[in-house]
Amino acid sequence: MCSRFCEPNFRGTIKLPLRRTLVQLVQCSAIPGTILREVKHKNKAMKTKSVRNVLLILLAFLGVGAIFGGGVLIISPSGKLFGMPLSLLANSPFSNFLVPGIILFLVLGIVPVGVTIALIKKPAYKFAERFNFYKDMYWGWTYCIYVAFALIIWIQIEMTFLGAVHWSHTLYMFLAVAILFVALLPKIRTLYKKREQKNYYE
Repeated sequence: MCSRFCEPNFRGTIKLPLRRTLVQLVQCSAIPGTILREVKHKNKAMKTKSVRNVLLILLAFLGVGAIFGGGVLIISPSGKLFGMPLSLLANSPFSNFLVPGIILFLVLGIVPVGVTIALIKKPAYKFAERFNFYKDMYWGWTYCIYVAFALIIWIQIEMTFLGAVHWSHTLYMFLAVAILFVALLPKIRTLYKKREQKNYYE
């Protein structure tokens, strides 16, 4: 209909009443603005989804790596599968790698993977909500912050016990900072605010 009245068609325009013609022309002129708003909305949704995906990848990378590493230490508390001598634990309260492996497997493995799934599915868990210190935010977002700080604490304790700094410590410290940085971006905070519950990409 709009194409009929937007195109120069003097014969059709003369036959229609002037008032109706003006209404149709106004409607046609409003269409480009509507399309522009829809395009901007879709671009915003795509940007939000892209940033969200970066956060998911960071968490999944941490979780999968920790599950593998912790699992190996649980299976081989002596550290032989990783080629790590028990002498590395000389300055720690542990006699083998079993307890560190369990902590690594659960805290930095299972939890980040669970948080990754929660950020996608957005389930409402009352138990998880009890430990949510940011009541205006979805609990999964809050746990991103917890995971990042848990990783920083883990690295600091590990460096203290080992009395040395390994290249992996630097890598995972950057990973922790990256998780914090992405989680605190305005787009992510807006996406997981409870009062808005906006999900631009669904």
